[in-house]
Amino acid sequence: MHKGGDYSLYDLNNMANMIRLRARIQKIKLGDMLGDLELDINTISEMSKGRQVAATTLAKIADYLDCSVDYLLGRTDNPQAHRDVPREKTLDKHHEV
Repeated sequence: MHKGGDYSLYDLNNMANMIRLRARIQKIKLGDMLGDLELDINTISEMSKGRQVAATTLAKIADYLDCSVDYLLGRTDNPQAHRDVPREKTLDKHHEV
């Protein structure tokens, strides 16, 4: 296992449930969201069955639901965690020499 973390934590069924919950809280119909994002209508149900999705797909869904990818992954209980760190600081951190 990679020393960075336990990859078994990324339970696809849990992610699908987090997406459903967040959509319900935001009063967003999953079909409408998936259509707006040009994703297959079965994306969430397939995720529940263990089918992985691309990182870009998860990022699009998180942006649409106004939450962080970390929230959908279950790495934070705060759906607004992406707002806690200014974007400039995040970018600077990754580009330090």
